[in-house]
Amino acid sequence: TGQLVFGEEMIDFGLVYPDTSASVTIVVANMGATDLTISSMVSNNAAFSPVLTNSSLLAETAAELTVTFAPVDGAVQSGNIVVIHDAPSSPDTLGLFSGGMAYITGVVTNNESGETLDSVTVEAGDDITHTNDVGEYGYYSAPTGLTLVQFMKDGYNNASFSTTLSGGDTITLNAALEPFGINAMYFSGFESGEDQGSSNAVTGATAYAVTDTFVSASGDTILPAAGTAMLVFPDSGGYANNDNIWWTADSAFDIGGLMGGLYMDLDINIDTEADYDFFYFCILLDNGTAWYDSENGFVSGSTDGWTQHHIDMSWALDMGSETATPVIVFVADGDSIVSGGVFDNISITWNPFFLAPPGHLSAVNYGSSIPLSWEEPAGSGRASYNVGSIDLSAAQPPQRPMVSDDNGILVEQLKGPRDFPIITVYHDYNASSSRSLLGYNVYRAVWPFGDFQLLAYETSTAYEDVSVSAGSYYNYAVSAVYDEGEAWTPGTVNARAGLPVVVTDEAYGGEDFEADDFVWENWEAFYSSTAAVWAVGDSAAADSAFGPGGMSPPSHSNFAFITDGRGDGNDFTTFLLSPFFDFIDNFTAIVRLSGYAQVYGNFAYNNTAQLLVRSDMGPWEVAIDFGYDHLDGWGNYSATIGDIVSGRDKAQLALLYTHTGGLNSGNGNGVAFDDLIFETIPGPHNLMLTPTTTDITLSWSHPDSTSFAATRDPQPALSSTSAMDTDGIVDFSSSRDLTCFNPNNMLYYWWGMGEGSGIWSATEFDADTVPLLSVTVDYRNTPFTINSNLEIEVMIAAADTLDSLVQMMDTIFHSYETILTGAVEGNEAFTVTLSDTFYNAPGKAVFVMIRGRTPAVWEINGADTTYLIAPFFRSDDGASWSGMSGQVDSLGGIYVIGGEGFGLPDWVDFSIELCADVPPPDMSYNVYKDHNLLAENLETTTLVDNNGSVTIESCYWVHGVVPKTFNTGITALNVLHETDPSNTACASLINSP
Repeated sequence: TGQLVFGEEMIDFGLVYPDTSASVTIVVANMGATDLTISSMVSNNAAFSPVLTNSSLLAETAAELTVTFAPVDGAVQSGNIVVIHDAPSSPDTLGLFSGGMAYITGVVTNNESGETLDSVTVEAGDDITHTNDVGEYGYYSAPTGLTLVQFMKDGYNNASFSTTLSGGDTITLNAALEPFGINAMYFSGFESGEDQGSSNAVTGATAYAVTDTFVSASGDTILPAAGTAMLVFPDSGGYANNDNIWWTADSAFDIGGLMGGLYMDLDINIDTEADYDFFYFCILLDNGTAWYDSENGFVSGSTDGWTQHHIDMSWALDMGSETATPVIVFVADGDSIVSGGVFDNISITWNPFFLAPPGHLSAVNYGSSIPLSWEEPAGSGRASYNVGSIDLSAAQPPQRPMVSDDNGILVEQLKGPRDFPIITVYHDYNASSSRSLLGYNVYRAVWPFGDFQLLAYETSTAYEDVSVSAGSYYNYAVSAVYDEGEAWTPGTVNARAGLPVVVTDEAYGGEDFEADDFVWENWEAFYSSTAAVWAVGDSAAADSAFGPGGMSPPSHSNFAFITDGRGDGNDFTTFLLSPFFDFIDNFTAIVRLSGYAQVYGNFAYNNTAQLLVRSDMGPWEVAIDFGYDHLDGWGNYSATIGDIVSGRDKAQLALLYTHTGGLNSGNGNGVAFDDLIFETIPGPHNLMLTPTTTDITLSWSHPDSTSFAATRDPQPALSSTSAMDTDGIVDFSSSRDLTCFNPNNMLYYWWGMGEGSGIWSATEFDADTVPLLSVTVDYRNTPFTINSNLEIEVMIAAADTLDSLVQMMDTIFHSYETILTGAVEGNEAFTVTLSDTFYNAPGKAVFVMIRGRTPAVWEINGADTTYLIAPFFRSDDGASWSGMSGQVDSLGGIYVIGGEGFGLPDWVDFSIELCADVPPPDMSYNVYKDHNLLAENLETTTLVDNNGSVTIESCYWVHGVVPKTFNTGITALNVLHETDPSNTACASLINSP
């Protein structure tokens, strides 16, 4: 029989403008063994018309079918071509579809007179039309979703609106354009007789010049954008590394007392090293500083020809300056150069027209819906801008970010932008009473990778978003809609739907990723693509995560890492969000982590490796930035975050990693982190007040060791395939009555004690005298040791680098102990209490050693051998005999059940924990009275306040002040840091009898 087969299952015509047509040709084949005849071909939608080249198809031959789509409007269209033939499958159907166009229509008028305006340019995306002689326009546009529609006409201020364009929709959008009140403040096309300015340098020998031609580094000749002259940099050849050259105009203009908008427009044609070498477009104010807009007041890279650049400089009108002068500053980094740039037609204009934005936008979080509210635009008010400052009188420009070199010395990066100071400037305005406020557009984006979409139009100043999903994060923005255009709020607001799980910082303590059953409980991961995910493992597991030939992370037990740091060769971004933390009872908060990264360009943000922090859905702030090549392995980082999270009950951390596709470092690309820990700084306590008729005496107690200590949580019995947590991180609990040390990087085997062998751990104290409280040993109770009395020898000594033998050490404690093992196989802990034992050997380490004493006879290779049972050995590397104890033989060898027999395999691990009553550090004190600093850096624990009142009670509290060092990755900070506060006490003077 015959068998009819279409070359396509469906024809999608895409976007076809009304009153035009598009045709698609496909193959229609007879795949059967006999001839086939088509008797009918009909379209069920008149917009689609089919034409077949041959209706008689021989066996295994084909014909061409051409379908033409000719829409008369922009509606979404679908249809079918039904083919009737003499083969068994008749009739066969071919599907047809077109997504449709969006139709935009409206009228544009003069906002002052109400007259319609002809020849207004209407632009939506790539589509442009114009109003007719009665101010009307109408045209079809591609359904581009949320789209900015702009109305432009010479002599009038532009009007801009955002609307959603969907296929088949008709959008009516009217606009009222405000006539220009433009005032020309400055202009130069660099022609003869116009301001040509002068060139100056901080560093470098190149200069700006006015000329009629410029030859780029690639040999291209560039002519002026208009006229016969232009400003060029450099004046000849190419620019040099570390150039810092500026051009300043010869004339200033007056801005004193102006309100409204101030704008710079110029033609630019640049070619610099993208993201490293920058032109800054500034205005020089009376204070001698050049200022630029931090949003679009600078350019870098290549424009591929002349282009216009527009900058809002309205903020300058509120900086107290009477005059302003145009300035262009060029700053190059220390590596790689290109051509430079050329500039023409610099103009600065003042426009009193101003559309006031809505006021403060806020969101109510953590519910089943997200209520939003904002303030209506003020008739007069202020808008905020972030602006950068460049001190042209400085002998040297600001430093670039600092990192540690191979010798651990902080050095300045060669590449990357300078750290010019950024400040927030507020611009005061008066909005004209003729502005016609219509309502508000509410926009929403799903965080972190969603685009903003128009969510709702509101005439009030509130909106409740009920279309949210529990656990999802969102960004919101609001604009005020006028006949004359839209004005947006200065920023966005973050929000989360649904109540999260919140843990206290003490209950959390930290994360070391060592648990055998680790899961990302209450963590959240977001990815820009499926190219990589966050995983937990050791160095072997992360071997390929940094790319072929990359430097994967060195050994660091288990850690978190991204599985493909190169994002499968494409742009890639991920946010790993921590659980929510409760810091409501904390004043201080310190976060620490171990980090490892390999990047393309240190701190150049081709790869980003940052720890972010926020509280209560506020803006993310960078706490730690370790986005540089870790050629020396892991780095330990820390930052104080109390100013962000203290007193808040919903704080979050996020690990941000980004990769720019194609920018692959020879060292690899990727990120890993470990040992994420929270700390606080305990402070003074027991503040008491003693008032008299003339003064109030304050006294308080210096922090004691109980404030700084952390109790060791009892270790649960685990299965035979699990090992104890011996990562060295102090476990937090509520009692905090002693400080315990378990430094894994200082655990060693010892062979020098004669018969048998032991294991030892060393800990250093800064204090001179420290009471030692206990030693705890984790061990595996094996089938060979259950229900046993195992003897061990415990020795504590003071040791230095000269004490190569135990006999040379100063003994602090020595005893023989008996371990009564349990009846069940599993992990156990044995603690030796140290009564009246003190460390008082400054400059030496505390040496703790334990060895087995209980003999046992074991058959090895057919012969009986005497061993000493050493229950403190076990393995926790996850790759061998996890959780198994060893036995120490009489010759000093170690035998591990299931192991290799004799010798000391590398995978044998153990845990010794020393607990001590560590004295708190010395500190000074800051005393506060009614939220004002009363006394600073006191060295005593008392203070007399002679300025009390009989009728008004005052409240006091005290903070300690201690030196702290933080390594935030990008810099090292040595600061004096306040501790947690004491209790608050209140009193007034005693009234005279």
